[in-house]
This record gives sequence, structure tokens and C-alpha cells, in this order.
Amino acid sequence: MSDILVQKLDEIEKMYNEYLVQTKNLSEEQFNFKPSENSWSLAQVLYHIWFAMDGTYLYINKKLSQNIEYKPSGFVHSIRSFGLNTVLHSSLKLKAPEYIKNNVIKHGTYEQISTLSEKTFQNFRLLLQTFPENLEGKEIFKHPIVGWVNISQALGFLKGHTVHHKMQIEALLKQV
Repeated sequence: MSDILVQKLDEIEKMYNEYLVQTKNLSEEQFNFKPSENSWSLAQVLYHIWFAMDGTYLYINKKLSQNIEYKPSGFVHSIRSFGLNTVLHSSLKLKAPEYIKNNVIKHGTYEQISTLSEKTFQNFRLLLQTFPENLEGKEIFKHPIVGWVNISQALGFLKGHTVHHKMQIEALLKQV
């Protein structure tokens, strides 16, 4: 187990929990307010961030249960991962893959999203605490845009993804 992996998850959880704290005292109506028909509410944004986190956890957990030969992640994986994280840390808007858009809730409560995320972070932490050290540099997660990445790169994506939605959350908070 790598303490660095757990630290990366801790950073993501801290950031996500800050978003939850910012929205805790909103009414359910405010939490689900959408400025326009084509935009997302705070509930939807927080759910979307959780959905990506949970999906990554579930995928990696499933891969670990399979008795397969893992390929090493290489230089190309690093370049792709770096490119994606650069875009995620910028103000550029990315189009979410269709299956992500199709899995956004219509309406959510703070309690529901808080409970879901807490459970996912607990499960992910347990996975990282028992993650085989010999697999840390191996292809373990297939990102929908950049392809195969190792566990550290997957966590880097999740951190960048969480950061990417910060401006969106701040803008929505000003409108509710």
C-alpha cells in the first residue's frame, strides 16, 4: 500500500467535502436550482463528481478481482494523463461522455449525496489501503477519453475533475 495514494484520495475528499459544506444550509429548492434548462443544479454537479468517483472505484475494484495480466503503464499514458489534467485545471469546458450525461439525477437531496459520497470515499480508501504495490505502475483504469491509466493517474484525474467543477459550483452558489 502506498501512503501517497491514500493522501491523493484525502485531498480529493477534502475538496469535495468543502463543496458539501458550502451547500449544507441550502434549501432543497436552492440545492436543485438550475439557472437554465441546459445547465446543472448544485445537486447535479455534486452527484456528477460523486458518480465519476464511484464509477472509478467500482471499475478498479472489479479489475482487481479478475485474475489477469496487467500491462505496465508507460510514457504515452503519462502524456495523455498530463494532457487531460491540464485541460481539467483550465477553464475550458469539456463535453461529458453520453453515459455520464444519461446518469445525472433530476433531483437530489444534500443528505442523499452526502451519504453516497461518504460511503464511496470509505470504500475507495479501503481499496487503496490494500492496493497491491506491484500493480501501482500497471494499467488499472480505462478512462473514457485518454484510455488506460495507472492508479496514481486515475486519482490524478479524479482530483482534476473535482477541481474542474469548482468554478461551476461557485457560480451556482452566487445564483441561489
